[in-house]
Amino acid sequence: MSFPSKPDYFGLGSNASLSLKNSSLNKSATTAEAHDEIGDTVAMEVFGEQSAPSVTYEVIADITMSAIKLGAITTVDSKPFALTSVSWNTAPGAVAELQCSGAQVEAGATTTTSTTITLPAFALKKWHDAQILDSAFSLTGAGCYVNGCNYTATADLSTATVDGEIVAHDIQNGRVEVAVSIVQSGSTAPTISAGTGWEIVSPLTVDNPDADFPTWTATLRKNLTSVHPSAT
Repeated sequence: MSFPSKPDYFGLGSNASLSLKNSSLNKSATTAEAHDEIGDTVAMEVFGEQSAPSVTYEVIADITMSAIKLGAITTVDSKPFALTSVSWNTAPGAVAELQCSGAQVEAGATTTTSTTITLPAFALKKWHDAQILDSAFSLTGAGCYVNGCNYTATADLSTATVDGEIVAHDIQNGRVEVAVSIVQSGSTAPTISAGTGWEIVSPLTVDNPDADFPTWTATLRKNLTSVHPSAT
């Protein structure tokens, strides 16, 4: 069986610790309509076709991703794409995944001429375990175990358009959130302490259905700093 090639819209598949699982271009366009006096459409124009690609990678070896930058530009088929979201997902018995998404920006954009946000470097193991990512928190409580930990870094993308076409962009308001799920198997409830630079924005909350062990969830956040390109 022949499998079709999968475009690497963010260029991270070149890392030997990552295997590109799937990708999608996610095209869209803007529609303008004119209506008559009774509300029927009498004219329509479709313009400004754009793409918002997404790519999923699987972790196949231990990795420390110190080079990921939100706002980084990758050009595929003459189209430049800015990386705007990165999400690491870990759970027991599941391969760790990296999910990325972004948006098409103006022609000629490059990483060296665009605002970027460098993500903190942290180690991720290849094992199919739930892992505490980026030392976001520490867990205490006898019989309490992390059952899921997701790390999501996002930034806002602003654009300038002319006739529906993007002619300039910028990126700002970078932040990271870690969402954790903890199962309690004994009589001691879990407690978590935020790591350096992190804040608990959603304290531990318990869901205790009759037929299952209590599950606790919490969310932590860290803010990131944008860096404009150096003037030439």
